[in-house]
Amino acid sequence: MAIKSAFPDVFIPDESLAEFVFDKARDYGDRTALVNGTTEEIVTYSQFRQYVIAIGSGLLRHGVKQGDIVAMYSTNSPEFAMMFFGALAMGATVTMVNPLYTADELERQLNDSTASFIFTNGELSHNVRKAVKQIPTMKAIFSLGLCEGFIAFQSLCEDDGSLLDAPRHMPSSSVAVLPYSSGTTGLSKGVMLTHRNLVGNILQYSYNQFVVDPKPHADVMLGLLPFFHSFGMTATMCVGMALGVKVVTMAKYEPQRMLYLVEKYKITILQAVPPIVLFLAKSESVSKYNLSSLRVIQSGAAPLGSDTEQEVMKRLPTCVVIQGYGLTETSPACFMAPKNLIKPGSIGVLCPNTEAKIVDPETRSTVGPGIEGEVCLRGSQIMKGYFNNTVATAASIDTDGWFSTGCPGRARGIACCASVNRGRCCDRSST
Repeated sequence: MAIKSAFPDVFIPDESLAEFVFDKARDYGDRTALVNGTTEEIVTYSQFRQYVIAIGSGLLRHGVKQGDIVAMYSTNSPEFAMMFFGALAMGATVTMVNPLYTADELERQLNDSTASFIFTNGELSHNVRKAVKQIPTMKAIFSLGLCEGFIAFQSLCEDDGSLLDAPRHMPSSSVAVLPYSSGTTGLSKGVMLTHRNLVGNILQYSYNQFVVDPKPHADVMLGLLPFFHSFGMTATMCVGMALGVKVVTMAKYEPQRMLYLVEKYKITILQAVPPIVLFLAKSESVSKYNLSSLRVIQSGAAPLGSDTEQEVMKRLPTCVVIQGYGLTETSPACFMAPKNLIKPGSIGVLCPNTEAKIVDPETRSTVGPGIEGEVCLRGSQIMKGYFNNTVATAASIDTDGWFSTGCPGRARGIACCASVNRGRCCDRSST
């Protein structure tokens, strides 16, 4: 009774995430890659490639070794993306930390992830100083902006690149990033996402039936969703850089600024959470801006009512509103709505390379159509496991590779495997 995606599998190359994005970026030349939505400074794809190599070389020069964990405690910015891919290029693993975390919460993730280096914003330096006092293994702190005792991020950008001529090839099964998720219960756990998980999810996400226009440079994304979260990390930052999209970053959500940036930069893809979509449906401010460039609004992280979807599409007739389903543990995308098959309120259909089934929560046996149970998923995007937590890993992924989501669903058939109550998925940072 397991259902396989109706789409053909995508081929996933044996490349690291940094190799994959770096090679793609070569084709985009001097087109704009990143725009700082606050300062409006730009970074071209050629500059992005240069910065990735310089930062990777600079990290090696400061003692970062292949396999080390580099934490990123920062808001969205072009520099976040540059540091992220620079660290991956020299072989480090990146763990992203919520910039709203307190010093104590930061300390816990730094300890649990065994991070020995950290990148941060200057305005978060107080929390960093307090947190690292309890972490004697912390070797260096890199800061965007000048902070006493921290290494200036600019110095990494100015490195001569002599220690790294190209992104290192990493085994596709090695861990690329370590985001944190609480799973179904308990404290947050490190989610080991491999290079293959993420390269594959970029290809699944960018399959031409879904969100991004398959023609390079055709789209402009607003980097509104936080890059520390899997939705923003993969769907905006990684997909954007791999496909030649212009990504305009926002450090925090400000409604009027969002509308201004959509109008100024002619944003075509807006990835958002339901409260933002509701704002677009209801706010009088929306009518003051020209948002006709919008082609797709993709909502995730929580359920969005079909009424709100239809209200937005009526108000903004140039765009469609779609939803999807995924979790931090699934890189994240598993279900997405094809642009040419929109059903309001639906999470869509299975992405390529993905299988799903509904099981009885007690017996773990597969149930038939119309019977409610737990959604289980299998595919190239399923995490390697929880970091240093074999018990939680074994409880989530069985010996056949099926991942238990903890989400209730009802089997319906091959077109849409499950009707998922995503309100119960928030503990897994679902998208």
